Amino acid sequence: MRETQRAAQRDFGVDHGQAAADIVSIDDDEMHRPMAAALAEMDASEELLELLSWAVEESRLDDHSAAILITRYFGDPVGRDGVATDRQIGTLIGLSQPTITRHRRRAFEQLAEAAAEYPGRDLPRAG
Repeated sequence: MRETQRAAQRDFGVDHGQAAADIVSIDDDEMHRPMAAALAEMDASEELLELLSWAVEESRLDDHSAAILITRYFGDPVGRDGVATDRQIGTLIGLSQPTITRHRRRAFEQLAEAAAEYPGRDLPRAG
């Protein structure tokens, strides 16, 4: 029976000496090489900027809250922790430090809620 099966397969062009599938690497193919490249990972600053941008576009974060967070993390005044203090932000925006502290806390809450639904939250991250 085995000989009959092999004879029939030979008649149909099946060569048992040849591998059933050729294995190739897409790294060797100029067209597919970019698809095989690892995705560049975002650093924390880029990730935060993308989240802030998305939250504002989706009306999850108002402009005032976004301005406070952007000034805190990406503005020129820098405090001890490497970010602007509430006092520095207040001076720039024209509000008192306690008011900025309340607004910043509310902005963090809004951003945290938005982050839970952010479509980019599962992308690869640096570090």
